[in-house]
Amino acid sequence: MNRRELVERAVVGENLEAVPVAPLIGGHSAVLYGASVEEAYRNSELMARLQIKAAKFYDVDMVFHYMDTTVEAEALGAKVSIKNGLPAIVEHLHELPEPIFSEKGRIKVFVDALAKISRELSSTKIIGAYVLGPFTLLCQLLGLTRVFREVMRGEATFTEEYLVKLSEYSRGYVDLLASEGRADLVMVLEPCLSLVRPEVFEKYSRKALENLLHYIKKKGLYSALHVCGRSNKIIPHLKSLPFDIIQLDYYVNIKEAKNILVNKCVLGNLNTKLFIDSTPDEVFNEAKKCIEDGERKLHILSAGCEIPLRSRPENIKALVKAAREKYA
Repeated sequence: MNRRELVERAVVGENLEAVPVAPLIGGHSAVLYGASVEEAYRNSELMARLQIKAAKFYDVDMVFHYMDTTVEAEALGAKVSIKNGLPAIVEHLHELPEPIFSEKGRIKVFVDALAKISRELSSTKIIGAYVLGPFTLLCQLLGLTRVFREVMRGEATFTEEYLVKLSEYSRGYVDLLASEGRADLVMVLEPCLSLVRPEVFEKYSRKALENLLHYIKKKGLYSALHVCGRSNKIIPHLKSLPFDIIQLDYYVNIKEAKNILVNKCVLGNLNTKLFIDSTPDEVFNEAKKCIEDGERKLHILSAGCEIPLRSRPENIKALVKAAREKYA
């Protein structure tokens, strides 16, 4: 059984002796091989080459292009710069744009990088892509402070219908990632959902997020949802959404989450700081505890978010080592 098959069996809920392991590696691969992080976010050839090398070096079971929460917002007019090694919005929009999908900005960079990764690794590993969820995309366009201020004051300049339009925009990106990038899985990044009250999610975001996740599954892909941070309050409101995998942060108790998210596969959920600040033995022990909590079913071992740039390679290897040990 290769790594790809191991993930497929985990997602459908088979009991496994060894769990899949998928630390989400992005810009760390540039640091690992002494390349320019900024260049890797803008050069598909470099990004792909680094991700392929890192995937083989760490022997992970899923491989993605870089995680970048600015790509779609940049394509719609927001200004982006590289800060502290990561892309960031430096100028939000004053007015909501008409979200008509095109290949503006760096979208094609990520699609092309994924295609190169897929050609090299898809026979043995699950190939994953990211798109920004509608609520987080809204926050990137207008700015988090403005969105939350408008919601709290009851003066929102956006509607549920506009967020549905944003989900339709993201469907265009999904099309490219599936047809040209040859993705097996698309993960919808919605970190901002962990900050909202459940009633705000229900009022503005549910319909749009459901629309996007349904579309990913309709394309024949695995659908995944990323909600990092303190997402405990929102989890019960997510359980009916059509995703196969959900990535949860270390703030969330896996056992409790799995009792709510019945038949959903959980990706996670070690503290990302462990990979910078801890020893390999500490990471290994935390990973083994996480595996026990996940009960070797509907669980893929990972961190609660993308692996930090300056992670210690020996700590990522300790995570993988813990997953490779069969249940005694």
